[in-house]
Amino acid sequence: MKRFALYIIALALTLICAAPARAQAPTTTDEFKAIVLDSIRTGQALTVVQSNIADVTVRWNGLLQRFQAHQANPCYYEPGHPEQCAAYDQEAKDLQDEGQRLINEHDSYVAQMGFMRSHFSINMARLRLAVFFGKFGPWVERVKGCSLLPWETATKCLIDAWEEHP
Repeated sequence: MKRFALYIIALALTLICAAPARAQAPTTTDEFKAIVLDSIRTGQALTVVQSNIADVTVRWNGLLQRFQAHQANPCYYEPGHPEQCAAYDQEAKDLQDEGQRLINEHDSYVAQMGFMRSHFSINMARLRLAVFFGKFGPWVERVKGCSLLPWETATKCLIDAWEEHP
């Protein structure tokens, strides 16, 4: 999981540093449609990642409560017999390990979220640059309106627009 997060971050940095980002307008209606579909899938994936982050946060809060309960009930042992607190010490280690796993999982989701939001933003910029006339004109303008919204709202707007595309 940690390796994947580092890979995503390295890829994002490479893409950012390699060349300045320039959104290019789609040149065909098929390309425009492909960008709309990709944006819908990306927006839906963002929703899943956002839900995963919320889940990790709930588990983190539960861990904090268990840690506080652990700390509120310290173990005392008779002089010369630290083994009497072996279970207490193991519980502390288990809580710390679980905390580190949750931090790593959270960081991985945050990296995914950043990468996908950047991809979504580039798609939205490309959609705003599109110019098509004829039967696609009104639909393109509706999609352009969607591209101005925050990703959560834009995704639903794009889904609705897609159902009515020519």
